[in-house]
Amino acid sequence: MLCGGRLRLVLVARKGDALEALAAELRKTRKIQAQVIPADLARQAGGELVDSLLRLLIDLRRQARQNRNWAEADAIRDRLAEMGVTLEDSAEGTRWRLAR
Repeated sequence: MLCGGRLRLVLVARKGDALEALAAELRKTRKIQAQVIPADLARQAGGELVDSLLRLLIDLRRQARQNRNWAEADAIRDRLAEMGVTLEDSAEGTRWRLAR
């Protein structure tokens, strides 16, 4: 969601989860307002929230790639990988799956 020219991002995390670090990295860009919410709230909202959040991160990565900001695009991919999420790029777009 855009808020005052900045992208507002809400991440779902368990205590000690890598999302807190990802949120901190995203906030450094000063174009993204990132917030972490507890995982139990996300469970209450169901899998739709998780899918929406991952779509948002994939969109941010796509924008970074379009802007040739390879470091930011790689950081998003790497952080998701640390959380067990694999991104698969194709001509049709990027899909995500849980790593096995």
